[in-house]
Amino acid sequence: MQDSLYRNSLYLMLSSAITSFAGFIFWIVVAHKYSTSQVGIATALVSVTGLIANVSLLGFDTALIRYLAISKSKDKLINTALLSTASAATLGACVYLLIISRFSNHLDVINNSPIRLTIFIVTICTSTISLILESIFIAYRKSKFVLIKNTLISGLKLVLPWIFLSLGAYGIFTAYGLSIALGVMSGGGILIYVFEHRLNLKFDKQTLKQVYAFSGINYLTNFLMDLPGLFMPLLVATVLGAKPTAYFYLSNTIAVALGMIPAATTQSLFAEGITSQANAKKLFKRGLKMIAIMMIPLVTLLIIFAHYILLVFGGAYATNAIAVFRLLCFSGLLVSLQYTLLVQFKIRHELKNILIVGASGGLTTMLLAIIFLRHGLVALGIIWNTGLLVSCIAGVILERRFQRSNTKLSTT
Repeated sequence: MQDSLYRNSLYLMLSSAITSFAGFIFWIVVAHKYSTSQVGIATALVSVTGLIANVSLLGFDTALIRYLAISKSKDKLINTALLSTASAATLGACVYLLIISRFSNHLDVINNSPIRLTIFIVTICTSTISLILESIFIAYRKSKFVLIKNTLISGLKLVLPWIFLSLGAYGIFTAYGLSIALGVMSGGGILIYVFEHRLNLKFDKQTLKQVYAFSGINYLTNFLMDLPGLFMPLLVATVLGAKPTAYFYLSNTIAVALGMIPAATTQSLFAEGITSQANAKKLFKRGLKMIAIMMIPLVTLLIIFAHYILLVFGGAYATNAIAVFRLLCFSGLLVSLQYTLLVQFKIRHELKNILIVGASGGLTTMLLAIIFLRHGLVALGIIWNTGLLVSCIAGVILERRFQRSNTKLSTT
């Protein structure tokens, strides 16, 4: 496989698949070896870790892919990204501990132990750094190292829970955190010895000036795009009740898994386009074709065999979730187009267009959900696709406007 786009996309898809599968097995093992209450506390801690880690990225995950390959000060950019995000993660963890500990009892397992509090904070930091390392490897077009790091983390997740049984709920979290920490150590070793990075943890103001606008816009855009996924389960539970929430959550989990394909491909496309902007249009077509070849058959099969897939989870799911399941699977095609359009704007540094595409989809979905969600899950599926469609239409209009202006410039 000599083609860098295909090769790196495959590495990222394989990494996502291994991570998802290992996570599934991890929770099966944990569920059989720990009590239900211990598993519940651990899932709360793991969820918090993921949430704070993603919030702490501050847009540097996207900025690294955009600037690292063409930067003349690669070490400064990486060091600034690592220190900024680790600092944000530490602050976020401390704020969470100070505020949430007053309202939730799931932190009782760590509040009375300075060592456990430290492990909790360190785990959030290493989770954030792990995501930054992935962006660095993608920017260097060496996604095989993402696969190596995540395969190591996944393997450790399957072994370590057996070692910490005596620690109860915190044993689960310790196993989770230690696996990430060891994975980050391996990724850091790759960064230092393979890419010859010089680690020097200090802020570089010039670097921050270079990337802050791009990072900030992408940070805001990602938040707006993620709004429906973050708040829809709560909204469904409030408006429709517990059972429809279960039907939606399961269906959306499979739809989100579908998104691994366009996400992996467009990340590789982003890295390739930065180093070869003259061929960006050609890469855009190749990336879209690659995604279509995989997504169209897969979405079609999921829609056709939806009943049998949902029967695995029970007859109630096959009866009540089939319509929303099909609609959410179909949305994978719109997500693919949305991601591909956004990559074009990111490569060309069109910040306004990035924000328009992200905001139009996320805000439309939330507004329509507030108005029409009371009509049920089928309405929700239609709302979900409508929001994505609005985002894609906005993106296509902006892209065509760029192409027309570019054509006029080339003919004058």
